[in-house]
Amino acid sequence: MSRHFTQPAPRAANELTDRSNKQLAAYALAAIVVFACVPFMMAQGTYTQIDYPGAADTNGQGINNHGDVSGWFVFTSGLPQNGFVLRNGVYSNVDYPQKRGTTLFGINDAGEIVGSTPQTDIGFLYDANQFTTIAYPNALITYPYAINDAGNIVGYFLNKQQEDIGFELVGTSYVPIIQEGWSGSVATGITAEGSVVGYTLNERGTLVNFIETDGSYSVLVIPGAPDASVTGISPNGNILVGDYQPSSGVFAAFSYQGGVVQNIEFPGAAITLVSEVNDSGVVVGTWEDASGDSHGFTWTPPAADEKK
Repeated sequence: MSRHFTQPAPRAANELTDRSNKQLAAYALAAIVVFACVPFMMAQGTYTQIDYPGAADTNGQGINNHGDVSGWFVFTSGLPQNGFVLRNGVYSNVDYPQKRGTTLFGINDAGEIVGSTPQTDIGFLYDANQFTTIAYPNALITYPYAINDAGNIVGYFLNKQQEDIGFELVGTSYVPIIQEGWSGSVATGITAEGSVVGYTLNERGTLVNFIETDGSYSVLVIPGAPDASVTGISPNGNILVGDYQPSSGVFAAFSYQGGVVQNIEFPGAAITLVSEVNDSGVVVGTWEDASGDSHGFTWTPPAADEKK
């Protein structure tokens, strides 16, 4: 499923995909949650492009309820990534010490951000100009991906068997997000109450989305979205976002809320990917133009536009 063009971490899940021939007991989950079978609607609302000044590529990754956006950019192909925060129209740089490259993912309302430094595969929490290492015990690599306002963090790690395993970090305790019989998982989002969403593969190599709450797992099914992957959930748990492939060579995004699944495609893009969504339904993501350059963006639904 390696369709996330310039993104180095959780949503690519290359190792998980490469092991698709292994048996994953995904359909042994406790329940199946099927969203209303409604046709996809082309998303109205407002698309806003995000380009870090002078950058060759910009990727939007996280958004909080204040509308602050976190992400990363590169000035020239081949150079290390740089992290950024976009707040009230102003960009701020976030650079891991010793210029190792910085990739930022989720951001919460307190401005705490999770990310990694690609050159050395170090996961971290960034808060008040301080970097705190996040490393699942005995893991080869740890990728933190999302953080809620309680400071709980989810992501995935690569173990010594080269398996991707989802995790949640609560305080100083790491909890694996995986069921018996699985050989891999990726955790992509967390609500304010601590429910975790993510995905795994079934025995046929088909991607299966799940939600975990208090140790209980349920399957998430998105009708009308072949090979959909859930990549984020709003803090209040009312909105899911993700990616899917509506036709050959085209990758699009979706937002689901209140029984309506909306198709999100940045105008003119062949690839549109989303990462997170806030409680107002504002989505952050990345799109690719005809030249292969990537740009961050936000999509604001009509209801949120009307409140401005």
